[in-house]
Amino acid sequence: MNEKIEDLTIAIVSYNSYSTIVDCMDAFIKECPSQFVIVDNNSPDNSSEKLRARYPGVKVITSPNNIGYGRAANLAAKHTTTRYLFLVNPDLKLTKEATINLLEGMLNTTPRPSIMAPAVRPEDHLNRGIEDRRWLIGAALLMDLDALENVGLFDEKIFLFSEETDLCYRATKHGHRLALDTDIYIQHLLGQSSTPDPKVDELKNWHFAWSHMYFYQKHGLAEGKKNPHRIKALYFIKWIAATSAEKRLKYKSRLKGTSAYLRGQKAFNENDTPYWP
Repeated sequence: MNEKIEDLTIAIVSYNSYSTIVDCMDAFIKECPSQFVIVDNNSPDNSSEKLRARYPGVKVITSPNNIGYGRAANLAAKHTTTRYLFLVNPDLKLTKEATINLLEGMLNTTPRPSIMAPAVRPEDHLNRGIEDRRWLIGAALLMDLDALENVGLFDEKIFLFSEETDLCYRATKHGHRLALDTDIYIQHLLGQSSTPDPKVDELKNWHFAWSHMYFYQKHGLAEGKKNPHRIKALYFIKWIAATSAEKRLKYKSRLKGTSAYLRGQKAFNENDTPYWP
């Protein structure tokens, strides 16, 4: 069992996530024999320095700027020497037992999934064993890097959101099996990956909309309800009808992201910094 768990790298993408990682994973990081790689997206709260000091055995990579989730995850994979990579959000209540069970489930399943996930939502904790899926939530993805060589990992044109949707879509198109282990539940503290910040929320909502448009267009799905102009009109209506300042900002940012995509705006600037609305 130890050989299996030691043939696993656990990767975390951090942005202002030091406190969240300590609150959610401190004991897990200290007791789990797996390798750990944390890619910090140049957090202004000095997460990199604090993580290195607290976890001297963990490889902490500091990006020169905020390169987004997918690019940071790809960077973690480049620094991975094991076949299996468990990519997790910082706000997961990880345990050694759940991680071992997930890896063993992948290794003992025939045909072996190329990507497998635990339940991170209570409604997915069905206790029905391992079930095939066409899409998995990106908060916790166990990946067989050898198997995915013909697919690649995350699309680096995306800054944030839809990365896992795009990866799962491409993987299934290449005939890979995706699976959800409905017996394993790992609590996901939604919205706590980083310290709350209205400007960051604006950025997230802009890229949420942009990334959806990019995914639909990339895969020829931008028709009917997924037509960008229809979605733009819907966000406009939701912005006008919003009953709170929070919702007005949310839908205004998504309207801007959709409009920017239709104008040809990319998610990254020419100097590889993310586009900020």
